[in-house]
Amino acid sequence: MNKIDKPRVVFFFGQNGAGKSTQMELLSKALNDQNIKARITWIASHNLFVWFLGVILAKLGYPKDHWTRVNPQLRPVANLGFFKSTGRVSKSILLFLEIISLVIVDLIKIRIPRLLGNWIIVEKYIPITIADLTLIYGKTFFKSIAARFLLRLIPASVYGIFLKVDYEDLLERRGEKIESKKYLSSQNVVCEWFAKQYCCLVVNTSETDIERTHELIMDYLTSGG
Repeated sequence: MNKIDKPRVVFFFGQNGAGKSTQMELLSKALNDQNIKARITWIASHNLFVWFLGVILAKLGYPKDHWTRVNPQLRPVANLGFFKSTGRVSKSILLFLEIISLVIVDLIKIRIPRLLGNWIIVEKYIPITIADLTLIYGKTFFKSIAARFLLRLIPASVYGIFLKVDYEDLLERRGEKIESKKYLSSQNVVCEWFAKQYCCLVVNTSETDIERTHELIMDYLTSGG
């Protein structure tokens, strides 16, 4: 890979189990081998204020859904049934908290480290946030002011990498610890749209092995996207 002077942001998105963490580690090592500082991080919906709200709700006895069983520390508030049952005002407040949280996290995890000379390798980020919020607020969320604002958070000089995986392979890789097929299908629609709009690299990891996927990613970064 040719060296690039300015620090960049590389974000990986797609279903859990598609191989994002593995490829992020491989990319970090490849950059470090060239004496390029790389920082791996994670940003998705339900950060800070909303996360703490989720912890409180869980402790108050709200039903623990599939998210809670799979990842009780990171996603206790991601009970989509709870969100959908709340009123319009409550949803608006939650959306406001979500956006404020994401802005703060984006500043801390991406913008400041990048200014300090780090390449930022981030998982999920804006595409998955919009996918989650679309499930909560409906298909029209795509066209909302909130969605446009979130898209504007994406900094210049970024590389987007969408790792796909077939549902059957996902079941084989992760067993029962996967999201519902309905959720994954909805998430995939948003990811496909985002990848097309922002000219992201798309790789189906059901059709390529780890080494080949890494090669495709390095070629994509070398060519400048």
